Amino acid sequence: MTRNEGNATRNKRRRTGPPTRVRDGGFATVGGLAAAPTPAMTPDEDHKISVLTSTLGPRLAPMIGILASQPTELNKPLISKSKEMLKTIASIQQQIESSRRFDTQVVNPETNQPLLNLDGNPKPFIPSSCRAKCPVQATGHHNDDPEILVVPKNEDIEWEACRLRMAGFAKSVAKLEIKNRRKQLTVLVYELATTFALGLVITKQTRTSPIGLTFDQKELAAKAIYDAFGNLPTNLASFLAIPAGDTIQSDFAKHMKFINADVEDKISKSDSQFIKSITNELHRSIPAMTIKIWQREEQLGRDRKVESELQNAFKPKAQAQANCDVEEALKLLTPQTRDCISEAARQSARAKANKIFQQQA
Repeated sequence: MTRNEGNATRNKRRRTGPPTRVRDGGFATVGGLAAAPTPAMTPDEDHKISVLTSTLGPRLAPMIGILASQPTELNKPLISKSKEMLKTIASIQQQIESSRRFDTQVVNPETNQPLLNLDGNPKPFIPSSCRAKCPVQATGHHNDDPEILVVPKNEDIEWEACRLRMAGFAKSVAKLEIKNRRKQLTVLVYELATTFALGLVITKQTRTSPIGLTFDQKELAAKAIYDAFGNLPTNLASFLAIPAGDTIQSDFAKHMKFINADVEDKISKSDSQFIKSITNELHRSIPAMTIKIWQREEQLGRDRKVESELQNAFKPKAQAQANCDVEEALKLLTPQTRDCISEAARQSARAKANKIFQQQA
């Protein structure tokens, strides 16, 4: 066996499996490039991984390594908040995609070409909720009256202008809904960070019994979050409703009414060392539990958009070709054959209609 053949054989043996504990206390996938694994997981650890995998599902699977190293009771609220954030992210993306219609041309679904108004200009998008026909109509007996015939023309002009104004209001509401959803997401991030930080504080205090702490658990957690938000490795703020000129750190302080200067005046060396260990864990874990998952969702959404755009681009051509093929095939048939096909179609339609009537009787 050659060296290349040996390498190929070894590569085939590699597989993606459940996480394995590594030296730094986290988890890595079997066959990955993480640090060399220590002895295999215990049955309890293996069971915990299986439960987490089933509970999180594929969309939140990147969180398994973080949650597996935490107590089970801490995992429950973190998973709940993470799922809620994922739903909010999905609703934001859906609303963003929907609101883009206001800035795009209306196209013919069959030809994929822009629709034009009577003046030859592209028709603006009007949501279905604003497309109602003008309610002012003459009764059937007077539709032909010369004086009445003048009125609908003016009605249509005024009504179209009204529909365009309503579409503008709908666009404004859509943008405000996106903003409000981002505010909801921001609060969820702060709640997740607070829950996680408090859980880490309680766990570390219980396990190590540190001496010389001057702050209570909530104060320690808030300070750790504040410090972690001051130096996040990823641009989490781009997903959130952070006011112009603010940062996640300053916005969190306003939201929690946290005054860092007061804490710094009273902090002890023991407090500082303890908080730093919690901050480091938050600094590593928060992006992995939030923006990295959301960015993956964004990419999946873009992939779906690509498929949709390709389908829209090629469907008209494919349909036109199919219609042409049918027409050419029909030309080759004799009149008697075409009559037989038409009669068979009519009989099939009558049979389906009778069946529907019988079901509704």
